[in-house]
Amino acid sequence: MDTHTTPSHYTSTTPPNNEVIFADDDIIVANKRPSLLSVPGKTVKESLYSVMQIQFDEVHVAHRLDCETSGIMVFARNKASERELHRQFREGLIEKAYEALGYGSCEESHGEINLPLIAENPLVTAGTQCHLQSL
Repeated sequence: MDTHTTPSHYTSTTPPNNEVIFADDDIIVANKRPSLLSVPGKTVKESLYSVMQIQFDEVHVAHRLDCETSGIMVFARNKASERELHRQFREGLIEKAYEALGYGSCEESHGEINLPLIAENPLVTAGTQCHLQSL
């Protein structure tokens, strides 16, 4: 397993909490902070992908998270791993879980919400399941 540390140089928008959680010859697992793009945008070039490119020779994007979403991202370190990760995501073999904090009260102590994240967006047709549990 390779051991990599976060680079000692940062821009004002790249704090050291974009940390590598795991890396081997095939994948990189890293923590993405909110307000950081997964991949470079049209005007903003800084992204978790570009941070990983500083630390690793070869990096390929396996999936993305929305800019304001924090969480774990997996990158491939070679083309074969990229193809395999894409296959696993496409076939639903990789399980994704999202957690969110909400305010207010619910009638039930637990349950499930199965609604689109953005109802007014015609491109969003699949529902997203949210599991509720009182704390």
